[in-house]
Amino acid sequence: MYQENGMYQDAASEEVMRRAAYVYAILCGDYDRRSLPPEAERIEDLYAKGAPVDQLYGEMMAAYDRLSQRLHPGEEEDEDVEVFFTNALAMCEYIGLKMYRYGDYYARHPEQFPKKGA
Repeated sequence: MYQENGMYQDAASEEVMRRAAYVYAILCGDYDRRSLPPEAERIEDLYAKGAPVDQLYGEMMAAYDRLSQRLHPGEEEDEDVEVFFTNALAMCEYIGLKMYRYGDYYARHPEQFPKKGA
């Protein structure tokens, strides 16, 4: 067992990360919702048509296309823009999984929660 930012890493933590990844995949619409158990119904698909994340993603893709066209007219994409876009999405995933993990930890250890303004 090792410590990361004061949180122990063990089999229970690995299970938390598996659950976090599963919830993240459901949030991102990676599963056919008809194949999910009833308990998953409360987890929304953030990319559902018209949802805020769907709208933001659409705006990002439109900007990505415009920028790629300005940089390389007639070509579909720019390698650097692709890196920027891919890494931005990867950062969101990393932050989301960390937040899930911290939420789980502090739900089990509320006395450890950092006090605001302390």
